[in-house]
Amino acid sequence: MSNDLLNGKSVIITGAAQGLGEAYARAAATAGASVAVVDLDGAKATSVADSIEAGGGAAIAIEADISKWDSTQDVVKKTVDEFGKLDGLINNAAYYCPAPAGEESEADIRRSFEVNVFGTQFLSIHALQAMGDDGSIINVVSGAHSGLVHTSTYGASKGAVASLTYCWAADMQASGSRIRVNAISPYAKTVMLEQTVAFYAGRADGPGSGPLKQAGPGFIDSAPDPSTVAPIAVFLLSDLSVGINGQVVRMEDGNRLSLVTKPHVLAQPLYRPEGWTPLDVAAAFDADLRGRLQPVGINYLDATIVPAADTIEPFTITSP
Repeated sequence: MSNDLLNGKSVIITGAAQGLGEAYARAAATAGASVAVVDLDGAKATSVADSIEAGGGAAIAIEADISKWDSTQDVVKKTVDEFGKLDGLINNAAYYCPAPAGEESEADIRRSFEVNVFGTQFLSIHALQAMGDDGSIINVVSGAHSGLVHTSTYGASKGAVASLTYCWAADMQASGSRIRVNAISPYAKTVMLEQTVAFYAGRADGPGSGPLKQAGPGFIDSAPDPSTVAPIAVFLLSDLSVGINGQVVRMEDGNRLSLVTKPHVLAQPLYRPEGWTPLDVAAAFDADLRGRLQPVGINYLDATIVPAADTIEPFTITSP
């Protein structure tokens, strides 16, 4: 990875004490950025920041609960006070709580939205004010919002973050701002993946057909390292991504790069000038729409999103 793509830039990365957040922080520092390593675990955040500094990079650790408005405001202030400005933000921190539908707890639902949605929105609002008219915000979403069993709360919160991404990007475009707002949908070997596999183990109602008995240590070990997703983060933070706005970039298996499509109308609407009755709607489904029904959910073992009807054959990029 080039070590100068982010020279002179200052970035905040949440949930950066381990996993994907740590990978983003280390990659950004290697590319020349000054990095605020933000995490609820202050000791681990300090360890990551110290390691970056020991390797010749610039980093500070900030212990913070991003679900608190004042705390997110303080994160931005400390970063600007230390580095003089703010150019980028990666909203990576998340709360995860798998549960079958109808068994979710109030505490988990509230904490999920406080961290995943409110935390993303709070910190981004303060970051937007500090950035002025130029910068990059990267949200972290998940394929779970397309329908992964037992992740209703997490998937709903990440679906909200995807919508924030689209709406903020539209706001920036409408105002003429040069701030870009995009998202990453990652897949990598993380603590969250280990929690997922442990939760699904032995269940007869997990993703796919039957119990996830095959999703044991071998499945976890075969998952790509978080560092395979980090180049997307560096790209989106850098000036190479100027003109890219409102996109969700997906990385699977460390080598499959794609874009996630937005919710959209799949076909030309059926028109009935006299209006519709329930029987008319039923007839329309029988005649046309049943053949266009979308698959329910995604298969976690395959780690794939159901492709759109107009997908092209995969191709390989080779360096010149």
